[in-house]
Amino acid sequence: MADLKSKNVEGPAGDFSTENVKPLLNEIKHALQRLSKDGTSSTIDLLRLPLTKQDLAELENFLGQGEVKIKLKSLGASDIIESRFSGVWLVKHFDASDKLQARLIEITPIPSLAAAPPEDIAVGLVELNKLL
Repeated sequence: MADLKSKNVEGPAGDFSTENVKPLLNEIKHALQRLSKDGTSSTIDLLRLPLTKQDLAELENFLGQGEVKIKLKSLGASDIIESRFSGVWLVKHFDASDKLQARLIEITPIPSLAAAPPEDIAVGLVELNKLL
């Protein structure tokens, strides 16, 4: 679990629960039902919700960690961690100064940041053709 609770856990100060985790988990459940039923992906922006550090710890503890962890480095680091519930991903984006910029839950087969853009795939094909 250390990967989930690592650097820059931001939220309102206080080691108390707002009781917002259970409704959030129900929202995740309904989003996962939509994904399963018709393929509709959803994103929940945790930085826009009134969650304390305690709430975030409870949420991450409940969701747990699945089999996939992706670490990206672009303008800053991004951590993409599959929860123990397939299709539910914890995503954190940091800037070049390692400051948390986004904390999301993505309910999707694969988070958008991890998917190869079509234009990059086309460039990859051109490069492969040159080498062959």
